[in-house]
Amino acid sequence: MNILIADNLGIYRFGLKAIIYDVWTDALVDEVSNFDEMMESIFEKNFDLLVIDTEMQGNEKLESFICQAVNYTRIIIVSEHQHTNTRVKHLLNIGADALLSKSTSMAEVINTLQLIQPI
Repeated sequence: MNILIADNLGIYRFGLKAIIYDVWTDALVDEVSNFDEMMESIFEKNFDLLVIDTEMQGNEKLESFICQAVNYTRIIIVSEHQHTNTRVKHLLNIGADALLSKSTSMAEVINTLQLIQPI
């Protein structure tokens, strides 16, 4: 499984990457720290899963990106906010597959990843 983690916090990418390798030992994981790097990466490789931070630089383009990307890949959004946040609700309504709160427990992260199946 090809996975791209797009988050501005390197420590979060590191931790999430470790959990992903626990769930999918054969995963290939790339990392980027902003929206523009993410856009470059998705044209270089086909990703089965995108894990995207809603707070990273360039995120004002996220809604239009997700509307298009949901046709080709699975998307997990990462946010400091919960399901009750208006923007998070909107991103889930337009097609994001799941939300990971930055305060989510490791068990919940693993459970969410296990529920996501490639398109």
